[in-house]
Amino acid sequence: MSPGHLHVITGPMFAGKTASLIAEIGRLRAGGTHPDILTHAIDDRRRIGDISTHDGDALEARAIASADDIVRAVTSDAVAIDEAQFFGQPLVPAVAQLLDTGRHVIIAGLCVTFDGRPFDPIPELMALADRVDKLVARCDICGAPAPYHLPVRQGLGDPLAIESGQVGGAESYEARCRLHFGV
Repeated sequence: MSPGHLHVITGPMFAGKTASLIAEIGRLRAGGTHPDILTHAIDDRRRIGDISTHDGDALEARAIASADDIVRAVTSDAVAIDEAQFFGQPLVPAVAQLLDTGRHVIIAGLCVTFDGRPFDPIPELMALADRVDKLVARCDICGAPAPYHLPVRQGLGDPLAIESGQVGGAESYEARCRLHFGV
């Protein structure tokens, strides 16, 4: 059995994580591997079960409610997991189990919360990964590289106090550079 391989694609919202994941899935398929595609069931912004970019590109996926269900759901030699941060700390042993069985695991998820803190378990998975692609967005205020995202009132740029883990998109969040984070 060959060793497993962990590839983490991460960054803030609007950095292109899902687009990069879709591109990786395309490369795997072109090479003859058809990965299982999974996402967290909490992500109901679009059609449940799809992974989709903010630009509307989408692939059909299976919506999974917990990290424990991931290992049972995987039937291929490769698995792509979107919105990985929502699985929480139990994702780490699930990924380790998949790697121990020689699988290629690609995860995409937020590495930072809306208040600028590490979004577990992504930083831990980054430390264990064979490859990490850390992406940045473009600040919605000035266009500079944006390693953060901030909840806002649509069109006003006013920060909102919201609960951690609220699922949303461009209607709820903006990309922010270091200068404009928390403004």
